[in-house]
Amino acid sequence: MTKQGRWVLGLGVAWGVLLAAGAVYMARYGEATVREQRSISQAQPVVDRATSVVLGAAGPDTAAEISGYELRAPCKISAARPGVNYQRVVNLYVKQGEEKALLEKLRAGLPASYDAQIKAGTLWADAGEFVRVTGTVPGPGQVRVSSYTGCRPEDTLATFKAAADDRGLGEALALLAVQPADRQVHQVLCATTVTASAPGASPGPLPEKFAGKTLVLSTPDKVVYRERDVTIVVSASGGELTLSQTVANCTP
Repeated sequence: MTKQGRWVLGLGVAWGVLLAAGAVYMARYGEATVREQRSISQAQPVVDRATSVVLGAAGPDTAAEISGYELRAPCKISAARPGVNYQRVVNLYVKQGEEKALLEKLRAGLPASYDAQIKAGTLWADAGEFVRVTGTVPGPGQVRVSSYTGCRPEDTLATFKAAADDRGLGEALALLAVQPADRQVHQVLCATTVTASAPGASPGPLPEKFAGKTLVLSTPDKVVYRERDVTIVVSASGGELTLSQTVANCTP
């Protein structure tokens, strides 16, 4: 091998060692550069913060409810590596015809770092750390905002077991004369939603049961109303009655 060849070979070996050392350092100390380097539990605080930010942008007078973490369709990080993909949803309710105005209010109210835009009637935003936020109009008087983790390595999500005052939910159940089968609590720092379900309940047209309330949304199978800072949502679908109570105190 010539002197020049030995020099080129030595340079290649040194470069390889430098790359390997850099990879080890970044694995230990560097920031993630792709979503697949962040687990679900690492995405959770970002999704929770995005949920709170959306509620703050909607404003304290907007009827709202939040979901827990919902597992989406199976996904793969690579051909041989399975992952999981979760979403958390904020359902917002307004008078029919005000849906587009609410989407615009959200776009304007989200932080500048989210780079929120509305394209073809859908709100798109970036909450950071590879968490995507979208807002759509699934039906009259409804805006659905979802925060997605994207496909990530699976680990354990943190859970909350804080007690919640569900007197508003109890009143709604009494008006319907049903007993719930279970209750669940979904939380972020500035909002709590308590849900209850009653399988097999057939209360009839819901607006008749809540005739004494000022309804934000009123259809035969769904009603939404607010009392002070509490949002009550009642839905009937597939032979099951679902109710939720949400108390939110989120600021922009």
